[in-house]
Parts: sequence; C-alpha cells; structure tokens
Amino acid sequence: KRGLVQAYINMGELYFEMKDFKNALECYNNSLKFAEKSDDKGRQSAVLFGIGQIYFYQDKFNDAIATLKKCMSIDENTGDKHHLATTCFALGDCYRSKFDIKNAIFMP
Repeated sequence: KRGLVQAYINMGELYFEMKDFKNALECYNNSLKFAEKSDDKGRQSAVLFGIGQIYFYQDKFNDAIATLKKCMSIDENTGDKHHLATTCFALGDCYRSKFDIKNAIFMP
C-alpha cells in the first residue's frame, strides 16, 4: 500500500506542477485513502498539505485553511516540527490572502 500511496503522491505533484488541479486533487484523494488505511501519518500529512496547496491556488482559502489545520494536527501529534513549520507558513499565507492579518500573525 505504501507504494500506491507514493505513486499517487508523485502523480498528484506532477499534475499540480502542470496546473491540472482537478487530476492532482483526484490523485491526492486516492493517496489519502491508502495512507489512512495503512495508518501512515507522515504521508497523510504530506497529502493533506498538497490538497491545501491546490485549494490555495484555486482561491478556496477556507477549504485550504481547514485542510491545512488537519495537516497541522497530524504534524503536532507526530512531532514533525519541520513539516509543522512549513504547514504553519502555508496557513499564514491563506489567512493573509483573505486579508485576515490577525490570524495570519497569531495562528491558533
């Protein structure tokens, strides 16, 4: 299952780079299903981050924030401080793009 998770992540990243967000989202969602079945928290976080980025680039900031908060929760629980920092930065960008400067600076 881990091979399938990574394969879908890789395809999602390729579609994302080509700005084909529909197919990228489909690949990421498939990857997330397999990551959840195998309880692979690291890959769940990576996939949720990718999904959050897609929503951000589509100007779906509320969806991006909700998804990145799930990612942040996983990062906090696993102790992945590097990915947590990256996620917090992306979350701040979402709030800034919504002109919600208070939350962009002081995230919960």
